[in-house]
Amino acid sequence: MCSEIERLYQNFSSSELWAMYLAGEVGRIGVPTFEFFVPVGTVSTACDRARSLRSLCSPGRTISGDTAAWIWAGGTAPSVAEVTLRSWRVSPNPHIRFARGQVADHDVTTLAGCVLTAPLPTLRQLQRRGRSPMLARLQRTLGLLHAERVVDAVDAPHRDEHAVEVRRIAHLE
Repeated sequence: MCSEIERLYQNFSSSELWAMYLAGEVGRIGVPTFEFFVPVGTVSTACDRARSLRSLCSPGRTISGDTAAWIWAGGTAPSVAEVTLRSWRVSPNPHIRFARGQVADHDVTTLAGCVLTAPLPTLRQLQRRGRSPMLARLQRTLGLLHAERVVDAVDAPHRDEHAVEVRRIAHLE
């Protein structure tokens, strides 16, 4: 299945897309330096947003935090991409925030070729931080509007539960 945004990239070259952007026919959304073109009025999917960050997804890297929440829930993209690393070998980039740490295999999923924390582990990570602009949006996307349901979901993270949420958010079910 091909999204409207994927068709846009299949049918037009990069220079044609830039010309269309300058003419106001398409927009650009995403994390700075990883933005992508979208037809005006089109809502990007989780797969589209993940695909835009695929270049960050090398072995040992996991998209996490506000960036993973943005992939799952949409909305305004964060100003920097958050990436959790297993090592410190990185190249400096002001648009990427690297954090060293381990992400358990069962808390990670792959979406459109991008390795990122699954929805519920992302929610746990944002809750540990306290205030995050993406926390409420991710809770709404997950259908966790009531505090009790958030606590229940966070306290019972299971791989099968992640898989169900990934398929639902990515519109695969």
